[in-house]
Amino acid sequence: MYGANAIAYLAIYGFPIMIFVLVKSSLGLKRAVVYIFLIAMVFLPSALQIDFQALPPFDKRSVPAILLLLILATYPRDTFRVMPENRLAKVLLGVLILQIFVTVFTNGDMIRVGPTVLPPAIIGDIKSNIFYWLTLISPMLIGRSLLADREGREIMLRAVLAFGIAHALISLFEVRMAPILHETLYGYFPHRFDQQMRGDGFRPVGFFVHGLNAAFFLFATCAAAATLSKISTGKAKTNFQALTVFLLVVLVLTKSLGALLFALVAVPVILFTSSRFQVFFGAMLCIAALSFPLLKVADLVPEEALLSMAESINEERRDSLNVRFTNEERLVEHARERFLFGWGGWGRNRVYDPITGEDISITDGFWIIVLGTQGLVGYFAVFGLLSLPVIALWRLTRRSKVGDVDPLAGGLCIIVGFNLIELLPNSSQMPSTWLMVGALLGYAESLARSGAPSETSPDVSSRSAAEPRPAKRRTIL
Repeated sequence: MYGANAIAYLAIYGFPIMIFVLVKSSLGLKRAVVYIFLIAMVFLPSALQIDFQALPPFDKRSVPAILLLLILATYPRDTFRVMPENRLAKVLLGVLILQIFVTVFTNGDMIRVGPTVLPPAIIGDIKSNIFYWLTLISPMLIGRSLLADREGREIMLRAVLAFGIAHALISLFEVRMAPILHETLYGYFPHRFDQQMRGDGFRPVGFFVHGLNAAFFLFATCAAAATLSKISTGKAKTNFQALTVFLLVVLVLTKSLGALLFALVAVPVILFTSSRFQVFFGAMLCIAALSFPLLKVADLVPEEALLSMAESINEERRDSLNVRFTNEERLVEHARERFLFGWGGWGRNRVYDPITGEDISITDGFWIIVLGTQGLVGYFAVFGLLSLPVIALWRLTRRSKVGDVDPLAGGLCIIVGFNLIELLPNSSQMPSTWLMVGALLGYAESLARSGAPSETSPDVSSRSAAEPRPAKRRTIL
């Protein structure tokens, strides 16, 4: 990354040492793993990749994900199991890997658009794509094995709250002084600075790649505080409620309307509804996100109504949303040409001017990036993995007597559900969300195995390989 200073490179190169120290520390394995992912996400430099010959690139996402996976693979099976028990989760993982091969093999042609030449996919792309997706989903695999019990879910939410408060303080500074901390500490700004300007102020960025990502993490922090307040009593409850209000105020100041609207819906749902309803609500959000490409292709997304709502706020919001819709329409039309398995990498999923060859597309949403590069099969594999635990929990609680749903799981379902909705206009998919997805998947597996309430359900990772399974097993999805 041009302009990155020695501190930025030292942070990436030195982080593996911190990982080993934390894993071997007195924190305990669960807490150490959560802290490692959050430290990297909240404080390490963004958009900085260090490339090594014949090795995958090092960055703030790949270093903790791959290194932790390798470390945990050396642990006994009763501590860490990499593969999920859920059959559909195994199928989706298999489809994701298979799709990578098919996408490469179906994109062996060179594309010429005016003077622009897009190279064909090559066999080496298989390795890089597998590494990319393994980096993304490894927090899910780790969270499923280590954070499936109630203690793990509470550690997750408390850690998100703690790191979120630190980020909120950074945000308050940058609201006043402009998003300058990343450049001040690491020597460069990770994105376009003009995109962080809103009216006469700024979106805070902190050490995230973009202000929208930073704002969504604040939303998750706010939802975590509300969830912890619901399970607390006395002074602790009051403190968590005060933190919820504080974080809502910070969200208002960040000038990110989407994250604020999420919080204004999520906090009342968490505080005033049952855990079962929260699981249902999260599942409906997940189903909406899963259905979005089909609705978009069938022209069933109410774009005019959404534009009118945006215009009621201000003209700038409407124009911004209209640009997104226009670009999405171009990209969807292009994606239709290789709808099942996508166009692969090298910019082949993007739209170019037929005369000048200039790239005229804007890919803001994670959904359209996945649909264009991996196709509909890849989309359902990725978003299916993100949605599966929440939908599985909803189906379990709807059709069987599993006792009360853990309120901590209800809050996690809300956060995950809104993150999937956030991935439609933006690309704020984070290691913390994948960790939550893993924790919920492990919880769903334990409920399917035992049918017991969360407080008495065995941890997914606590059953030894030799321990007999129950004779009668519930199925989830």
